[in-house]
Amino acid sequence: MMICFTIGGVRHCYFIPIYEWPIHIPKVGPGPVNYPQFLTDAALVASLHQAAQSVSDERVREALVHGATEALKALQARAGEHAEVQLEARAG
Repeated sequence: MMICFTIGGVRHCYFIPIYEWPIHIPKVGPGPVNYPQFLTDAALVASLHQAAQSVSDERVREALVHGATEALKALQARAGEHAEVQLEARAG
């Protein structure tokens, strides 16, 4: 990502790093056969939601949390009825 500001007629641009990492979660059990990357996508959505809590601007934070919540809904719908997805880490 690049962010540019024009101040006093001079353009100043900054490259913003993108934090990403290869996530590979070995398949344990049958998993959703219709969605082989389910656990990897779930890890990314959960990480995004957690990282959103650290955004300092309230409006940006709320938008990011909303996006992560919508992504969670899409994840659940794609995985199907047999999968239950929750952002809270609780068993049972």
